[in-house]
Amino acid sequence: MNKFLQKINNYFFHDKSPKDLLNYEDSVLFLESLRKKNNNNYIYRSFNQYLAYKKIHDNKKILILNIVSFFVMPFVVVLYLLKNIFDANPENKTTHAKKIAYSITNLKLNVIPESLKKEYIIINNSINSSLKIKDFSYLFLLFRKFSFNFFFILRNIIHLANYSSIIKQTKCNAIITNSEYSFSSSFLTKYCEDNNVLHINVMHGEKLFYIRDSFFAFHKFYVWDNYYIDLFKSLKAKPDQFVVELPDVLTKFSHNLCSGGRFLYYLQGMETIKEINIIHEHVVNNFGVKPVFRLHPRYSKKELINKNSNIIFENPIDVDFDTSFSSTKYVCTKYSTLLFQAYLANKIIIIDDLSDPELYKKLENLKYIMLNKNYIRLSDLNIKMQL
Repeated sequence: MNKFLQKINNYFFHDKSPKDLLNYEDSVLFLESLRKKNNNNYIYRSFNQYLAYKKIHDNKKILILNIVSFFVMPFVVVLYLLKNIFDANPENKTTHAKKIAYSITNLKLNVIPESLKKEYIIINNSINSSLKIKDFSYLFLLFRKFSFNFFFILRNIIHLANYSSIIKQTKCNAIITNSEYSFSSSFLTKYCEDNNVLHINVMHGEKLFYIRDSFFAFHKFYVWDNYYIDLFKSLKAKPDQFVVELPDVLTKFSHNLCSGGRFLYYLQGMETIKEINIIHEHVVNNFGVKPVFRLHPRYSKKELINKNSNIIFENPIDVDFDTSFSSTKYVCTKYSTLLFQAYLANKIIIIDDLSDPELYKKLENLKYIMLNKNYIRLSDLNIKMQL
C-alpha cells in the first residue's frame, strides 16, 4: 500500500530536473503576465504561486487533482471539525522564559540559523490537525475568491488545519518552516499574522530561477547569501522578508585546513558507468590525479563499485560525510548544495560541464549561484591548475 501511495505522490508531485524547468526568458514573461496589483495581499500571492504551479505541471494532472479535491473536500472539512470537537490534546498553558518556535517540517537543528536558536525554544512535538469554528472565515474567503480552484482550496485547508492546531496546542510565538515552494505559504503567513505568530522560513537547499518558488511571503526568510535575495526578488517574492545568515551545517567546515590534495567527485545517482569512465579519464589525463567518486547515499546504485576496478569509489556507509569532506581539496559535481558548502570552506570548486553539457547550459540560464562564484569548469581542467 505504501509503495502504491508513493507512486501516486511521485506521479503528481515529483521534483523536476533542472533540465526540465521552464527557461529563464519564458519564466520572466509568465511572471510578468500575472496580476501585480494584488501583490500586497498574502492570499493573492498564494494564488499567483498556484498559477505558477499549474504552469509547470501537466494540465491533465491538474484536472485530476481538482476533480479529486472537489469530492474529497467536504469529508476533510468535517473530519477536521470533528477532531477539534473531540480533541484530547489540551492547550499548552506552560510559561517559558524564552519564546517558543514550532518547527513544522522536522528541520534538523543544524539547518536553523543560530540567532533563531538563541531567541526561541524550538519544539516539534506531534500535532493532530483540526479546524476551529473561527477558522471557517478563511474557508469562506477561499471559496468566495477562488471558487472553482478546488485543489488550491483543499491544499490550503489541510495546511490551515495543521497551523490552527499548532497555534492552539503549543501557544507558540513563531512557526519555522522551509516551504517557500508551497503555494500555501503566503496564505499561512496571513493566518499567522492574524494570530500574532511570526511565520519564519529557512533556506534548506539549492535554488534556481524556478517559478514554483515565486510570489511567496513570510515575515522572515533566512537565506545563505545576498545572491539569493536578488534571485527571489526577481521571482516576485515579497522584497522585505530576507535575512542573510548561515546555519551550522554550512559553516562547520569554514576553518577546516585540508592537508591532502584529494579530488572528490560527488555522484548524484543518475550517472552511467560510461559517464564515470569519461570523467575519470579526463581528470587522470589532464590533471594528473586519480579522482574518487563518492556514491550518493540514496540514489547511486551500489553495483557501480563492482563494474570497474580501476575507478576508486567511496561508499557513504564506510566513510561519513564529515570525514570525507574534510580530507578533500578539489570538490567536483554537476549541481549541488555541496558546491556552495565547498565554497564556504575555501575548497577548489570544479563544476562538471563535460558529462552533461546540456545541464550546464541550463544552469547558466537558470541563474545557478555557483556559476557566479570562483570555479573551474571540468572541461578546462589541466595540470597547471594544481594548487
